[in-house]
Amino acid sequence: MSPPLVVAFALAGRADIDLTTEPIANGVYLKDIWPAIEEIKHAMQSALRPEVFRALYKDFARQNPAWNEIPSTLGNVYRWDENSTYIQEPPFFDGFGMEAGKITEIKGAKALGIFGDSVTTDHISPAGSIKKDAPAGKFLIANGVQPVDFNSYGARRGNDRVMTRGTFANVRIKTRWSPAWKAG
Repeated sequence: MSPPLVVAFALAGRADIDLTTEPIANGVYLKDIWPAIEEIKHAMQSALRPEVFRALYKDFARQNPAWNEIPSTLGNVYRWDENSTYIQEPPFFDGFGMEAGKITEIKGAKALGIFGDSVTTDHISPAGSIKKDAPAGKFLIANGVQPVDFNSYGARRGNDRVMTRGTFANVRIKTRWSPAWKAG
């Protein structure tokens, strides 16, 4: 969700509002406060200065010699390390092409979870250390990583298999389908 929409939902005080037909508060609709494209262009033009980018990135390789010491390969396509527990090719890139696919109607889809208004990005994208008895820790151990080398969720953000296990193991996330949700 874009930051402006996050603010709009926060102002409304709930996430189950239809911002296209319901007022955010006191008769004020999203369309009343959303900036016009001209306002956005003006803000962008006043904030972006090409000369600043040129000065900062003109000779990046010479300014950052440590960057050049990182082993890498040359080519048009990144070679994913299938055994890496830090970064792996995301599964949604399977079969990805340069031509846009067809947009079709979605039928029979089921939600994995329905959450309340108090779910934050900290719940969805875990941070902090990985515990060895957590699902992500068990996954890493099964893949030959010793607990001392787990590092953190932030360091392993490029591995969807670690992050998914971290997200769905978060005890603070309760779906409305769960008996714990109904118990309060």
